[in-house]
Amino acid sequence: MLDRLKSHEDRYLIDHLDSVTNLMLKKGKLINWEFFDLPWQKMEKILKVCGYCHDYAKATSYFQEYIEKRRKKGVETNHALLSAIVGFEASRKLGLDGKTSAFIYLVIKHHHDRLDNFGPFEIEHMQILQNQIKTISDEFKRWVEQKLGIELELSLENEIKKIKRLFLLNTVDERDYLFVHLLLSLLASADMEDAAFHGLAPSWPEGGLTGSLIDNYVSKIPRKTSIDELRQRFYKSTLEKLKKAAGNVFSVTAPTGVGKTLVNLRIAAELVGENGLIVYCLPFISIIDQTVKVIERLFSSEIDANILLPYHHLADPEYKEYEYDKPNEQQTRVLIEDWHSKIVVTTFVSLFESLFTNRKVPFLHKLSNAVIILDEVQAVPYKYWEPIKIMLSMLSKLGTKIILSTATQPGILDNCTELADRNLFKDLDRTKINFCGEIFIEDFAEKLSKLTKEKLIKGQKMLVICNTIRESQNLYLALREAIGSKDIYYLSASVIPKHRLERISKLKSLSKPVICISTQVVEAGVDLSFDYVIRDEGPMDSVVQAVGRCNRNFEKKLGIADIFTVKDERRALSKYIYDSINIDVTRRILEKNKTFSEQQFHGVVEEYFQEIKLISNQDKENLCEKLRNLMFDEIATSFRLIEDKGETVAVYIEYDDEAIQLRKEYNQIVEDNSLTKFEKLAKLSKKYKQMSSYIVDVRIDKRLVENALVVEHGLIVVPSDQLDLWYDKTTGFGRKDGIIEI
Repeated sequence: MLDRLKSHEDRYLIDHLDSVTNLMLKKGKLINWEFFDLPWQKMEKILKVCGYCHDYAKATSYFQEYIEKRRKKGVETNHALLSAIVGFEASRKLGLDGKTSAFIYLVIKHHHDRLDNFGPFEIEHMQILQNQIKTISDEFKRWVEQKLGIELELSLENEIKKIKRLFLLNTVDERDYLFVHLLLSLLASADMEDAAFHGLAPSWPEGGLTGSLIDNYVSKIPRKTSIDELRQRFYKSTLEKLKKAAGNVFSVTAPTGVGKTLVNLRIAAELVGENGLIVYCLPFISIIDQTVKVIERLFSSEIDANILLPYHHLADPEYKEYEYDKPNEQQTRVLIEDWHSKIVVTTFVSLFESLFTNRKVPFLHKLSNAVIILDEVQAVPYKYWEPIKIMLSMLSKLGTKIILSTATQPGILDNCTELADRNLFKDLDRTKINFCGEIFIEDFAEKLSKLTKEKLIKGQKMLVICNTIRESQNLYLALREAIGSKDIYYLSASVIPKHRLERISKLKSLSKPVICISTQVVEAGVDLSFDYVIRDEGPMDSVVQAVGRCNRNFEKKLGIADIFTVKDERRALSKYIYDSINIDVTRRILEKNKTFSEQQFHGVVEEYFQEIKLISNQDKENLCEKLRNLMFDEIATSFRLIEDKGETVAVYIEYDDEAIQLRKEYNQIVEDNSLTKFEKLAKLSKKYKQMSSYIVDVRIDKRLVENALVVEHGLIVVPSDQLDLWYDKTTGFGRKDGIIEI
């Protein structure tokens, strides 16, 4: 009987349980459980119970008939609840305390869905549970008992009463929140891995990023200018400070354009262990590719996802090989979701929404041996500072190394060891900021018209950063009409990524005078430099990022950045986009100073963040209390790093022959009934990522575009024969007859 039970169509149950348990033990040994006051002897019992009991109820005749396609999926085939109850009893038989046993129940019950809040609950279908347990053979029961060294009584009603009581009486805290997620992560990771690789899971990749690799690359960078020399001194001095540094939390606070990316990577290479992982986090998907290219250049040969994994919904990483063969689509998906790589480059959203969630996160357990780089950390909204501080502090005590890198340090974590030598930058004075006060949008357009003519005549490059797409499009069109120059470029999220990248590349290569009208897409991580920058006001950290595009490489003696408060008839345009607190504090500081140099940036930004801390609620969603009470459901709904300021709709622009062909191939996959469900999802995901170069995210009422455009297989499409109405190569998406505004 034992050798006939299956966990999956192509995997025997006892082999699966053995393998999952062994994988959990192997992965679990790398975690510092002492942080939870759990010696390894106790932790070993916990992991064995989870491993051997998580699919216990797959031994029912109901599930076996389902796996053999003789029964449809239904309540009787569900295996998680009964398995969780058995796991609870097994943990009590092994002498584990009540709270730990309750956590084991919770993890097993939800290893295929989302965690419930820790508290009162009811169990339905009691009779079905009784029926299920009767169909499990004594032989299988004895096999599990032997593996765990216990005898199971399986008195369901008694066990359920005990579980309910423990869920009511136990006191929990934020450490328990992290423990539950780590346990769930280990189970999810091992379960997925065995289902895909059948006991032949790949070992941790060899090689990776080393200090000597980066040192060698940096030594070959030409030193043509004073900023090049400064970057070299910054690199070396930071490493010297690192040698004397202690602790697990570090900060690198340095001006824009001085080479923080390479410094961050060099610090991480020094801190990461043999089995460790480097996680490079950035605020936007749009700047991930740039960081990935920097890392790729460090290696002399081509690397695959075993070494470098870009992790976001538009990435298309490839594992060329592992120990046995090139992984299939299911195996590739498992490797990606498990962060099977030495370096992961991802977004703040991916990281933090994996920490504040009710879902299983297979890679989470790897953070205990990771170095996390939070680049441009000032982009984290202040209302989440306190819960993020709690979570990062726990991770650092668990063993995670954390690097906070920015030009404008918000001070989210206490007791950071600063590695940047501020004295290095005392003579760096590339830019002067002027606050020019309020101006109506119509007057702003007229002023820009005069300024652009002046700057072009003087042979200067000029950047204008607007707060809204509509404002930027209108200004661009007005300027183009007023000065009739071809030397005006446009950048915003309304332009398809393919064209955005082409324009950024062109702007970087141009030496002649040029004007660029943009939104905030240029502010972080985009390596562009202009002689003169105008910025519609934003939060102070955003202003400093914008100024970072001015005289970035010290090409001129001094660059100028002018900040305006642009208004319409109702209010400042900045308040349509940003929190009023951020804008009001920024404006007060700008009005007080009026003009300040790059030398004063640090003090001004420090003043800004101190005032934000004093007057703002750094836990607006009450997440800290929810963490301490294990309110998993509410945490997941409360934490949204990117605020929803209206509905965002993804629109596919069928701009050229390549876009037409990609759409055709996507539809063919959808309609291919020869593919299994998983094969179809994997192929669609891969194709969608290829199509992403033609997708724009626009904030608009979805019904308006659905009624006016083609909707097929979940995609809203601007077909090639409607391009003239819906998409302009220069200004991007927007209805040209003005009937629908974005």
